[in-house]
Amino acid sequence: MPESRLPRCIIVAQIAVTDLFLYLVYVLSLSTSGVRMVRGFLVLALAAFVQWSGVSGSNIRGLAPDLRQKYSNSKGEFACFDGVGVVPFDAVNDDYCDCQDGSDEPGTSACGNGEFYCENIGHQPRILASQFVDDGICDCCDGSDEIEGCGNTCAELGAELKADIEKRLKVVETGLKTKEARIAEGLTLRKSWEEEIVRITGEVEKQKEVVEKLRVEKIEADRIEREEAERQQALEDSLKTNETSGDDAETGETEKRDTENAENTGNPGAGDEGESGTLGNTGEGVQDSDEAEEGWSEAVKASAQHMEQKEVSGEQEPDSASHSAQANAESDMEKSVENSVDVESKEEESFGGAQVVPESQLGGDSDVEVLDEDEQDDIDAVTYDAEDAYEMDPKDYDEADNEDPSSPPDSTSHGFMERVSSLANRVKDSMFGKSSGGTKASQSRPKVKTQEQSAISQQLNKAESELRSLESKLKDLNDKMTRDHGPSGEYTSLDGRCVDVQVGKYGYEMCPFGEAKQTEGGGSTGLGSWHGFDEAYKWMSFSRGRKCWSGPARSLNLQLQCGEADEIMNVEEPNMCEYVGIFKTPAFCNQEEAEFLRVQLEQLGGLSQERKDEL
Repeated sequence: MPESRLPRCIIVAQIAVTDLFLYLVYVLSLSTSGVRMVRGFLVLALAAFVQWSGVSGSNIRGLAPDLRQKYSNSKGEFACFDGVGVVPFDAVNDDYCDCQDGSDEPGTSACGNGEFYCENIGHQPRILASQFVDDGICDCCDGSDEIEGCGNTCAELGAELKADIEKRLKVVETGLKTKEARIAEGLTLRKSWEEEIVRITGEVEKQKEVVEKLRVEKIEADRIEREEAERQQALEDSLKTNETSGDDAETGETEKRDTENAENTGNPGAGDEGESGTLGNTGEGVQDSDEAEEGWSEAVKASAQHMEQKEVSGEQEPDSASHSAQANAESDMEKSVENSVDVESKEEESFGGAQVVPESQLGGDSDVEVLDEDEQDDIDAVTYDAEDAYEMDPKDYDEADNEDPSSPPDSTSHGFMERVSSLANRVKDSMFGKSSGGTKASQSRPKVKTQEQSAISQQLNKAESELRSLESKLKDLNDKMTRDHGPSGEYTSLDGRCVDVQVGKYGYEMCPFGEAKQTEGGGSTGLGSWHGFDEAYKWMSFSRGRKCWSGPARSLNLQLQCGEADEIMNVEEPNMCEYVGIFKTPAFCNQEEAEFLRVQLEQLGGLSQERKDEL
């Protein structure tokens, strides 16, 4: 056995003890009576020497202090830790692996699964895999893993480690104070949320009553509006029925007048001129706007056809007959203008069943619709155009009669037909408007809607909007109350807050219990919504973010660490669209870590004087 590779000081001591032992044996052997005594002393001394000289548990190389009792040599045997084998005690550290678990070789590299203990006085003890023992590299700061060539640097390294531990302990202790404050803040927040829930719940109930009341009022207002609309429709239907009856009676009168006009003129085309007479009578009855417009078009067409037939046939009438026929046509046209203006005035006065009266004659609460200045100007303009057309001097149309009869037929009636067409179009535009999309009455007929109904609708919309806002706030508060904010509520104060960090060209924003996103320039990409903590509260995660092209939905997982302030660090993308990082926060600080650091400091000699002064 190679003396278990004990340190040289121990070997020197062994030699000295051996020399002393031999000297005592020599002295005792000088007398015959002491021979027996020497034999007994020799046996006891030899056993003590072997026990002390390196095979005892207290001096075995690479042995951890808590395992020394298992290496006692009381029976001269060593039992492997796995209980499979027993070997002679002198087989310990003999550089040959006898036990399958490697327990017989704590100080050599003979067993691949063995462990070497570095005591490292002045620094931290260390457990080293046996394969690194005697490999020529100094792994233990005290150099015990190598037979020679390694100095002891534990004092210097211990001082550096002590400074790092003190710094870390300061961070943890500061974080613990902040954590305690946040737990208290969380309790206050939850209390305020509860009070807010009670208050908003009451407001929601009151607002529901307001909304329900306004809905009832609106239903009643809609019923009144519907009944008024039905009454107006019935009145209009009645007026149309009366108009139809009047048109039938007028038709016979019109045909009689056309016949008389044909007899008076004595021309084959007198019947066509009678149609011109019809033009003059289209405005005598109260017709609807579409029929009146069609009458004007037919009248102008009939007058044009009559004049063309006369000129093409070369027929010439006596001056008196020609002048009479033209005068009759112009007279009928003037009457048509006058009657059309009367019809338009009547339609404007009774438009849509709503009487148009000056605003000065209405009470403040009247439901009768009042025309503003722009609407009244439009009506005045229409009336003026029609009256202007009516007041045109018929003599303006006599120029055609004074022209040379020998002129070509087209030039004879050209001026008259242009004036007739122009006059008809002006009157038509005055009566029906320039748009052909329907009559003026049908286009601008107002919908009956009282000011009271409009006010109720506005009040109801506003009340419903306020109710939705209150219900949304109530839902948010209830969600906060049911969330997992940590074992002691230490993360409650983070609800509604956000933390961001810039990593290269990308920025990252994380809102606990909310959303996480990646930003670049002015745009952002969702990394997911709050998913929760893991069971040990060591990770927080966000999932179901924006889907990657041909990849998964984005996600973010943050490892929690104790820190003096909230801070995101080391964000990476190890897999496609899967982001990981570190989130330091006082909420993760705990007493267990602080206590562990204090124990380490004690092993290194306790707090430094500088740290003591800070405290």
